[in-house]
Amino acid sequence: MNKTSSISESSVGKCYFQGCKAFGFGPIVTVGDTATSERRDLDISTADSASQLASSPQEGLLARHPLTFYFLIAFSFSWLMFLPGVLTYFGVLNLSDSVVGVLGITGLLGPILSGFIMTALTEGREGLGRWLRRIVRWRISFQWYLFALVGLPLVMVFGTLLRPGALESFQTLAPLSVVSYLSAFVFMVLIGGPLFEELGWSGFALPRLQQLHGSLVGGLILGSFWALWHLPGFLIPSEDLTDIPPRGIVLDFVVFALALIGLRLVIIWVFNNTSGSVPACSWPSWCMLPGTPFIVRP
Repeated sequence: MNKTSSISESSVGKCYFQGCKAFGFGPIVTVGDTATSERRDLDISTADSASQLASSPQEGLLARHPLTFYFLIAFSFSWLMFLPGVLTYFGVLNLSDSVVGVLGITGLLGPILSGFIMTALTEGREGLGRWLRRIVRWRISFQWYLFALVGLPLVMVFGTLLRPGALESFQTLAPLSVVSYLSAFVFMVLIGGPLFEELGWSGFALPRLQQLHGSLVGGLILGSFWALWHLPGFLIPSEDLTDIPPRGIVLDFVVFALALIGLRLVIIWVFNNTSGSVPACSWPSWCMLPGTPFIVRP
């Protein structure tokens, strides 16, 4: 009886991960760049695997619940930096715009800071080396460069044009605004944007979530946390129609969250087909930035 049950569970596990591959996510990249066909329990705080824990320098609470503490540290640090801006907007604090800006930029480091801390504590120096090497993994197939630089922007443009009245209300920035926009784009890419975020989200959390839940469910979980991490920014209403994304009502955040969850599934697809390249995982988010000069007004 036990033998039959064991065979059945193994078969289900294999079918599950083969289904994820057939869905288009590619080979699953997990902790230590190794794939697993074993289906884990659905508790995201469960330790990654017995072999990982055995090689961890810290055999304690953090090693047993790496994902739980990763999200706690990332959210705590980032929200601590983001919330002073919200409190200043509502008159609770009296901080200058420059201070609020510095705190906001510092808060963007929450995911990568948490990834560094948790990797160091649970995997030691060797794990840190593997984690940091993801950020310099540029040698990938040319088709993924083509997908990022051409395919994704075209999908975004066509998706926007499908909205009713999009062509009639299509506007672009004035020529004098292009230079300032490009400067802001470079700034976001190098300092305040996806590259440093993804070393935490994709570099640390994603391999573990895939090992626990597979690509699809892991992506839905990570996408939900990723959207929730942005919540403090939605507590300050938009000042005009050109603010991207629009903020002010609950529906604005719901739409934004659904968009990020969908984007996270695209990122997972790229991640698994580029051997866990963090720069490649950053491209889908970067492609959202060039679309902001083209505003479709309701």
